[in-house]
Amino acid sequence: MNTTVLVKVITAAFVVAALVSIVVIGFSKVRYNIMTEKCTATVEGTVIDFRSSYFGDMSVDKTYASYRTDAGVFTAVGDAGFTSVGDKVLVNYDPEKPSRSYVGRPLSGTAYAFGVTGLICSVLGGIAINLKPKTRRPWF
Repeated sequence: MNTTVLVKVITAAFVVAALVSIVVIGFSKVRYNIMTEKCTATVEGTVIDFRSSYFGDMSVDKTYASYRTDAGVFTAVGDAGFTSVGDKVLVNYDPEKPSRSYVGRPLSGTAYAFGVTGLICSVLGGIAINLKPKTRRPWF
């Protein structure tokens, strides 16, 4: 494979990675705004479970809490930060759609950090791969 073609393929991969990162950042910001604007009611909930999701070597820990409203019983998901099952927690929920809720912060910083890190790495990698090596002239 020609070196120029290889550089173009690698550059395209970096551009795609940067675009995916921008989408992740945008989605995270939109979801955060929706959750903070709509989840205005609060109720006491009870921690019922802790779960971890693994992405390679990185794990994201979540807290699951059960809460009751006039519309029924629901489960909220949020940041880990509670110590044991049975802990009482504050759940924020949307009064118009009680199933939309969160515990702790409205969105984990993990998705946002993933997007920002991917964007930075993609841009730096794209710049680095496109730097042309300096040609050296022989000494003699």
